[in-house]
Amino acid sequence: MSNMLHTCLHHSGRSVTLVGEQERKMLKEVVKHAKTPLKTRVIPQEVIGKYRDKIAKLELDVKEIEWTEQEEKEMRATENQINKANNLLENPGDQHKRDWFQTHKQRMQEQADLRLGEFSLSKKRNMKKEKKVVTAEDR
Repeated sequence: MSNMLHTCLHHSGRSVTLVGEQERKMLKEVVKHAKTPLKTRVIPQEVIGKYRDKIAKLELDVKEIEWTEQEEKEMRATENQINKANNLLENPGDQHKRDWFQTHKQRMQEQADLRLGEFSLSKKRNMKKEKKVVTAEDR
């Protein structure tokens, strides 16, 4: 059982197709319908075996690298969680930087007010507390 290396020459480049015995019929159809001449070479079993062994060894190396990268990713995530926890312990007042959230409706109203040259609802509330009159010039 020999494998074949099939090379197709084109104006812009070269393509190589490796075909085993099971695909021989399909290869014959391709050769039959090709518009340009095709070269066919038979690759000895020893060469195929040599490269199969190299690929098998590389697969083990790749799996080991993937495993190491996954471990490193998990360690970085854990370190980030530890750093966040340390920051919370060291600076307990910084936990709640945002005490309130706007609803979508509130945000849309604030944007509309800003487009009209008015102050947002929260600024209006603060100014009412201060009892300050806002003039057109202030806006």
